[in-house]
Amino acid sequence: MNRKVRLFGRLFPSHLLITAALSLYALILAIVFRTPDRIIAFFAMLLSSLGDIILMNYRPVTDRLPLKGFTAGGVVFGVSHILYATAMAVAILRSGGTFFNAGSLAAGILFLLLAAFYAVGTHLRDGDLKLMPLIIVYLFFICLNCSTAAAAAVSLGGIRIVAAAGALLFLISDQLIFLNKLIKIRIRNSDFWIWLPYTAGQLLLLTGC
Repeated sequence: MNRKVRLFGRLFPSHLLITAALSLYALILAIVFRTPDRIIAFFAMLLSSLGDIILMNYRPVTDRLPLKGFTAGGVVFGVSHILYATAMAVAILRSGGTFFNAGSLAAGILFLLLAAFYAVGTHLRDGDLKLMPLIIVYLFFICLNCSTAAAAAVSLGGIRIVAAAGALLFLISDQLIFLNKLIKIRIRNSDFWIWLPYTAGQLLLLTGC
């Protein structure tokens, strides 16, 4: 549950404070290390925070935005994944790693399996077919994020393995949303189970970029 937390005499949604803290963490890393991949990752996290705000419909912000709702949040997060993938691609280029290896191949296979699962599952359970194109496109972008992170982990090792684990946790978090939205599978305490891997995934991604 997105509970309210009192801070500086005002009540804020707990999820808002979590995503703000993640963006602050990304900013600190970008300032301390000043590398292109860290700077790009900061903007990826900043967009993720905007996506969080849109999806939680935090009215002080969303009332001023031209786009609202699940689709708008998905688009913002899709761009965030592209930026994360770009950050990892920059890291690979700077370190002389390779893009095509067992890591990127595994991520590509995972995308195909998940896309097939949702295509079949949506029809079998009379799910929301209107959301299917958006979710498949979004799934491609998050798997692109996983692919570049996994490629960096395999070719460079070290801290990049942490980023790959973060990308995978991010992917898991999104699947819990997709199961609900697309296939109508209800998960008890879904808010907790979505935010737990999401928060951990963002932390690991930012740490390993």
